[in-house]
Amino acid sequence: MTKLLKLLFNRVTIVAILIVLQLSALIFVLLEASEYFIFLNSLFVLLSIVYVIKIISRDIPTTLKLPLCILLLIFPISGIFIYYF
Repeated sequence: MTKLLKLLFNRVTIVAILIVLQLSALIFVLLEASEYFIFLNSLFVLLSIVYVIKIISRDIPTTLKLPLCILLLIFPISGIFIYYF
């Protein structure tokens, strides 16, 4: 039982789940909310840019800043959750 819990709460598992949620949200937006796609995409891009600026202004090593910024710009929704994780 503890091995199953360790597997479920492993970082890789959580990141994989968040990426699947990101892709699901993108597919949903493309299929169901296509009329609002431009608005939602702009909102996600602006939100990710705000978080990238927030990351750049923090006093953390550059080796952590770059992967976080890339992740946020590629996957804005799940990137924010990963940033807080």
